[in-house]
Amino acid sequence: VGSPPAISPAPLVLAARVATAYLLATMALSVLHRCPAAVLLLAGALAPVRSDWASPALRGGSAAVARRTASAGVGWDDKDRPPALWWQGASGMMGTVAANCYDISLEMLIDEVPKLPQRGFRILSIQSVYDSGTYGQTLWCGLGLSEADRFNRALCPDKSEDECQGLWDQLVQTCIDNGVAIVSNFNAGFYSVDSPDFKSAEVYVKNAVAALRVSQPGLEDEDGKEQEWTDAVRGEVRAACAAADDKRCPGLWFSWAPLRWGGQSKPANEAEVAGMKKTSPNLQWIRDNDAQMAYVSVWAGMPGTNFEYPEWTEYITGVLQSWAAKGVDGFMFDDPTRYPGVGEYCSPATAGGGNDTTCFWTPDASKMKAVTDAVRNASDQRTFQAAELYGEVEYAVELGFDSLLQKEDYGASNPIINKVYDTSYDGLEEAFTGSGSLDAAIAQCYFTMGRGSQWCVLSMARQPVMVSWLSTDDASIPVHDNTGEVNSWDCGGTLQGNMSMPACFQACAVDENCKSITVSWQSKDEVSCSTSPAYQVEDCAWADGAGKVSFLEDSPKKTRLMLALNTVSGLLPSVDMWGNDAWWSNDIFPGADDQDSWMLDLDTQVISKSLAFKHTSLRQALAADSPGYAVLRYDALYSGEVTITTFNFDAEDADFNVYLYDSLVGQTAKDMQNGAPWQLGSTTTMLSVPGYGYRALKLDAPWPVFEFQTTDRCAEASNSEQTTLAGCFIKCIEMRAGCGAVNIKWLASDAAEGKLVECFPLVTASCTADSSSEDAWSYFTRKP
Repeated sequence: VGSPPAISPAPLVLAARVATAYLLATMALSVLHRCPAAVLLLAGALAPVRSDWASPALRGGSAAVARRTASAGVGWDDKDRPPALWWQGASGMMGTVAANCYDISLEMLIDEVPKLPQRGFRILSIQSVYDSGTYGQTLWCGLGLSEADRFNRALCPDKSEDECQGLWDQLVQTCIDNGVAIVSNFNAGFYSVDSPDFKSAEVYVKNAVAALRVSQPGLEDEDGKEQEWTDAVRGEVRAACAAADDKRCPGLWFSWAPLRWGGQSKPANEAEVAGMKKTSPNLQWIRDNDAQMAYVSVWAGMPGTNFEYPEWTEYITGVLQSWAAKGVDGFMFDDPTRYPGVGEYCSPATAGGGNDTTCFWTPDASKMKAVTDAVRNASDQRTFQAAELYGEVEYAVELGFDSLLQKEDYGASNPIINKVYDTSYDGLEEAFTGSGSLDAAIAQCYFTMGRGSQWCVLSMARQPVMVSWLSTDDASIPVHDNTGEVNSWDCGGTLQGNMSMPACFQACAVDENCKSITVSWQSKDEVSCSTSPAYQVEDCAWADGAGKVSFLEDSPKKTRLMLALNTVSGLLPSVDMWGNDAWWSNDIFPGADDQDSWMLDLDTQVISKSLAFKHTSLRQALAADSPGYAVLRYDALYSGEVTITTFNFDAEDADFNVYLYDSLVGQTAKDMQNGAPWQLGSTTTMLSVPGYGYRALKLDAPWPVFEFQTTDRCAEASNSEQTTLAGCFIKCIEMRAGCGAVNIKWLASDAAEGKLVECFPLVTASCTADSSSEDAWSYFTRKP
């Protein structure tokens, strides 16, 4: 009957999802080159509002209402002014724990949550809240679905569902008491083969196939009739579910094809699951003799759910809404580009055999968006929905996600790491500008005004807290882990014994010959510590698999600087707290401990004290002398608040000049940490900025704000320049009385130096619409 069709990925560059190693592929699309689809959000949802915005009508009872009210102001001490959507004003970091791989229970989390704010964490992400079955550990530490509406057995082993619910309620209340939001990692694209739901689906499908082999003999094996056969099977399954009053009908959740299309057989045990995870193509048909059909798989030979089928989208929407009602504040969806019916892995169905890509679905982002909209609306706009997308800002909007990951995530090319590593490196702005960047995500918030509704995407960044910072002759690429994933350096040295990580760094600090430490974990609280004079890569050995990692003596300070730079600039830092490739001790990062208040101070003294640090506020780099870097944040739409933060990339305290806009000259500001007053000049000297530290100033008087008016091109628009979005508004402010509005032309792709707009300052707040232009425009008026 011919060869089964081979399935190959679509041209989109996709990274293999490996939960214990960071995804490195950058999947960038051109920014702002087409109108995102309309989304359902409250009008003016980003404006600062009072803390009573949480509606008591939220489903789930009084406990869920209390949960939402508490989480609404995550990271904000002033409860009268949290953002309307809590994640857009959330300060601090997100920390992810994996229960299935590291024996993390609900009891442990209840004990740990009170310590999280001290370490700078305001969001706890759990991988995952739902049960992932027997193969949960193998399938990326709990991402595979087994019983999506039941608690993860790894979180509450040997307990009933009611007992799990009781512990969960305790965790929710503990998070409320400590101002910590709960997020669950979630993969809605595949089930584990041992899932009771999938086994039920197999029974339905097998019975349908048996009936059809009698009523329509030969159809199953006829070339060109594959779709007809599959539709007939689905019809039989649907009728059987109706007869059994099975409203869930899991047999209709998956993509099926004739058995002859199956290549590899369905894995039968954990060893086979692990083997297919390592060797199987991302996309293939799997032969399932228990169903007498082949199913499509996009992860490790596991059956893929299909968002094209309403039976699946209705079920998973209800599951997500149920978890939100139980106290989950948000979801982090694992690589939605690979969800059948959503992602661009397949072309529409064909049946020519050979090498055709035949998947029986057409990629459709609106299928995912229908789910995210329904979940968001059911919780009255209170459920955060993020995605593991890398720099695909527009695609995130089309899918209906509130957040995506920064284009530069964890690779050795990360400009932020490079700058902290080498003060002479001048490519830092590459981390924040251009297509798929933080600036592009913020710009989307302004672009979507007047185009259906305002949609703002938060930009997250996984933090490589395991960076070794070892020296190398190639100063442009800091060797933090050799391959970009795992720090496995062994720098030898003198064994000091078992102790905490901070104590190991302290042992190095009192030894004048010590330049680095090498550790191996003995428990989550202790390491085997060796101190070493080695500080260059050439002096150390790569010890992959030996459980050893090495850090330069000043690693804690450099890691703090990296985290602060990300946070102040507007990214939401995320730390995966598991395994030697990320972090799994009680601490924030190597060298920190529960007495280390550095990240908490950044949160409470700086980030949470100004609306300029909202994730939707604009960012603009300022000129500064080495070893300094300065960034201005500006809440252009609502408060007009402005902050200026300077960073010292040198180990020693330093003085350096920062060069300010004319509109800042003569203004007064206050040091956000100690309250000291500052008088700003065109050249302002920052005195004694701490080594690997920062100084944050907040202007006493806000800048003007801008109000969106239309998406018209104004006939009055003439003189222009390409600039950043922040640069456009600042240019108007610099012109003082000579600028009453700006007309912005959105560029189809990022130009040189990451510029995203062409800016037309207008003398007066007057716009005569010019319909001759086919480009995308926005018109904002200045409010003095």
